[in-house]
Order: sequence, then C-alpha cells, then structure tokens
Amino acid sequence: MASAAFYKMEPVPASNVNWKTTLAGDVKQLLGDAAHFGGAYARALLSDNRQFFVPVTGRPTKPDTSSSWTHGNGTKYILALVNKLLTKVDAKDIGITTMYSEDKARLTEMLGSSDMSDVEVQEQVEVATVDSFRGREKKIIIVHFVAAFDGEDPFGFVAQPNRLCFATTRAKEFMFLVGNLAHWEHRFFESAPRGKLTQRSRDLGNRNAAMKLIVKYVRENMQVVQPQWYENGVKVTA
Repeated sequence: MASAAFYKMEPVPASNVNWKTTLAGDVKQLLGDAAHFGGAYARALLSDNRQFFVPVTGRPTKPDTSSSWTHGNGTKYILALVNKLLTKVDAKDIGITTMYSEDKARLTEMLGSSDMSDVEVQEQVEVATVDSFRGREKKIIIVHFVAAFDGEDPFGFVAQPNRLCFATTRAKEFMFLVGNLAHWEHRFFESAPRGKLTQRSRDLGNRNAAMKLIVKYVRENMQVVQPQWYENGVKVTA
C-alpha cells in the first residue's frame, strides 16, 4: 500500500509506488504551487513523498446528545483541504476516515452544506469511521485522529495498535493525517530538569507505544503541511 505509515505495527515510508500517475502529478503540482512546509519540522517537498501531516489546534468536544467526539478545528481544515484537492482530483478518489462516529456525522453534515453544492461531489467524497473502512482503499485518504484530550489519557481508543494500523494503510497514493501534533508531542516528550522526560510522559509512552511511534514517525519522516496552504479564511478556535 502506498501510504503504509504503520504497516505490520512498524512505521515505514511508502514503497513500490508508481510515481508517474496522473493523480500524483496533479497533487504534487498543488503542493508545489502553494504548500507551506514549515514549523518545527520544516523540510523541502520531496518528489516521492506521499505522506503528509496537517496540524490543528484545540480540543475535541462531545455534544450533550452524543457519547462520541468531534474536533471543530479539524473538521474545518479537512473541508478546506478537500476543497483544495478537488481543484485537481476527482471526488471519487478522496476518502475521509475519522476515529469517532460523531466526527463522521459532523463532517458529512459540513460536506453537504458547504459551497460544494454539486450533489455528485458530496456523494462521492466518502466519509467513514476508521472501523467501517477496514479492507478498503482510496487513492487519497484523509485520516482525522480527533483525540487530543486533557487529563491522564489524551488518546482514548485512538491509540490502539490495530486501529492505527487500519487507519494509516488505506491510501493507495496519498495520505494526509490530521491531528493536534503539538499537544501529542507535549504529552509524550514533556521534559523534566536536566532534559529527562517526566514520569508522566514515560508512563504515557509505555501505555501508548504505538501512538508514540506514529508521533515519532511524523517528526522524522512526514512533511507537515501548514494550514495557510488550503485554509482560505477558515476561522478556527484556540
């Protein structure tokens, strides 16, 4: 699989990919024309890179009528990202997967009420939970982690190894991961005096080893796409 970022429980780069597809050329043109790769892990756009991370801010929320979670800033950025991709990509080639059913409902609602009034586009950009998308693929997959909780457990069931594996191996050609990277890094790499990790960070890493591998992989390998590339006036909350 092109974007096997967590294949067989070990983060790995994409491999065995035909880099000369029409889709690859179109998406790379979009990225090359307008993308802002920066922040703490700035690196130049690589011609063979198919894995990108979209950082968001803020915490998830849970509506009073639901037991599930959504992330307002994440959903807004995903909608803006989809709009950007649709300037070059067919709607049927884009899939959005999210860890939470409430977030799926919110994304579906936003997609239907957005400026994308073409019913065919709305129906063809598929939105699904990670669990319901098992065994299937799309050329472009956007994965919304949602989880960025306060307290002792910032990830919930999102950090389960099998779920991470399913989430990050559904893309045939391009993958965009969306989440609050700054919050994850702070929790995993919180420093104590003399540069050592705090006991809280060590305990969290031990309990969530698979999620820590994902964060480490993003830091070392993935290109971080700054929201200026696609946000086009999207308003977010802190």
